[in-house]
Amino acid sequence: MAFAYLVAPAEGGPVEDGSPTGECRLPVAAEAAQAGRAEASMAAVLENLSEAVVVVDARGNVVLRNRAARQLAGVEPGEPENPLDGTILSVGHLDGTAVGSMDFPARRLLRGLVVRNEEYLVVRKDGSRFRVLANGTTVKEDGEVTFAVVMYRDVTETRLLEELKEDYVRALSHDLRSPLTMLIAQGQMLSRELEKKGLRCESRQTDDILRTAERMNLMIEDLSESMRLESGQFRIHKEPLDACAVVRDVVSRARIVSSSNLIIDVPDVPAMIVADGPRVERCIINLLSNAVKYSPAGSAIRVSLSFDRAQVHITVSDNGPGIDPEDLPHIFQRFYRGKAGTGSDGLGLGLYVSRLTAEAHGGTIGVKSVPGQGSTFTLALPAR
Repeated sequence: MAFAYLVAPAEGGPVEDGSPTGECRLPVAAEAAQAGRAEASMAAVLENLSEAVVVVDARGNVVLRNRAARQLAGVEPGEPENPLDGTILSVGHLDGTAVGSMDFPARRLLRGLVVRNEEYLVVRKDGSRFRVLANGTTVKEDGEVTFAVVMYRDVTETRLLEELKEDYVRALSHDLRSPLTMLIAQGQMLSRELEKKGLRCESRQTDDILRTAERMNLMIEDLSESMRLESGQFRIHKEPLDACAVVRDVVSRARIVSSSNLIIDVPDVPAMIVADGPRVERCIINLLSNAVKYSPAGSAIRVSLSFDRAQVHITVSDNGPGIDPEDLPHIFQRFYRGKAGTGSDGLGLGLYVSRLTAEAHGGTIGVKSVPGQGSTFTLALPAR
């Protein structure tokens, strides 16, 4: 590859080249020396990059590997640059299927395809395995691709840490959820027995315990769900559902543990969607629990549903303090807590998970709010 450099005059100053325009240039020897120094500097920078860089010519032959690339491929210093034919590395997709040598990132670039943030499982000839993230570009001359440049980043340690984090959160969630489920079940039985015996004060105290346990359960669910979303393990299982029936069921269950006045406004005719039922329920529960959390005790919270040919709209409206205009653009971001949420319980994941769930279904979620006048959240899903 040829590089052009803009360099300053060498010591001794420019010289007249005798041209009619009186242009000045460096002596030939000085020009060559400066070009050599610039090329050596560029080579040194490339050689010492922490990212692995591989340059392949139009025939698919490796013409350059920097130090990081040689270490990644297991090529010894001074060893000839082998063709990109799979003899050095065995490359596979993350699902274990092999990538043929003609589908290596560099060869795909030479065919005019795009390589951007593609992750591969790589096995060296010594049997060691690692994962890399590939990005590439091409160098063209007269419109023809002459070189493909691929940059690889070793993400093995990063992925191991992510998996360790996921395993830890998964185990923690499981260990917490089991006793919490038992606590909620026993608390519900106790509340009913106390109510039957006329011990209303004790029954209300038990209901407070149940509400706290339900909030803890929601936080654990949000944490687990966010981990699945971020790790790419998020899978939705769609089936035909009546959104009206889903909303009625969620609200009826929420009334058991909520001190708010839950009002439901749902049409008598079915509103059909094709969706993952439990995940849609989680979205509605998150919106409902959010409204209860920020509304005065006993205040009205309205859950309504409307639909047309294109979408089903599920709306949760409260009479809480509203959302500050500065918080509105960020309210669906991960771990974001607005001014009104300062000091309240929760991880700041409920709305984030709800947004990603809605988007995974091809829908949207939004909010309208005026400080002091409450908030209205709307989940929109494609109608069947």
